[in-house]
Amino acid sequence: MDLSKAATFQRAKSRVEGEDISHIIIFIPLTMANMKEAIDNALEKVPGAVALVDGVLYQRMYIFILYDQVGFIIEGTPLIDPSLAKGPLPSSHMICRLDGSGKVEEFSYVTKDEYGKVKAEAVGAD
Repeated sequence: MDLSKAATFQRAKSRVEGEDISHIIIFIPLTMANMKEAIDNALEKVPGAVALVDGVLYQRMYIFILYDQVGFIIEGTPLIDPSLAKGPLPSSHMICRLDGSGKVEEFSYVTKDEYGKVKAEAVGAD
C-alpha cells in the first residue's frame, strides 16, 4: 500500500467479511487456515480496497467426531484507493443478509430495482 496517497483513500460505507477455513477429517487437516488469506478474501470483495479498518478477527472452530473445521473470519470496513479501483462501485445499493445470531451470511451489490423488490418483500413480511 502506497501511504503517500493515504489522503485520497476513501472509507467504504459498509463492512465486508472474509474467511479462511481448514477442514479436518479424522485429525488430518486438508489445509491450514491462514489469517492473511481471510483478510485477502475480504479485500477482494471491494474493487480498489487496500486495507481494513475497525477490523474484528474471529476464530471459528466446529468439532464433530470425524469431521472438524477450524478457521479465521475477519470483518471490517475497507479503505479504497480510487486509483486502483477499476471504476465506481458496482452499485450504490447493497443487500446484507444476517443469520439468526446477527452474523453476515451474504453481502452483495444489487440494482435499485432489485433493492426495492427485496425491501418490499421484507416490509410485507412484518
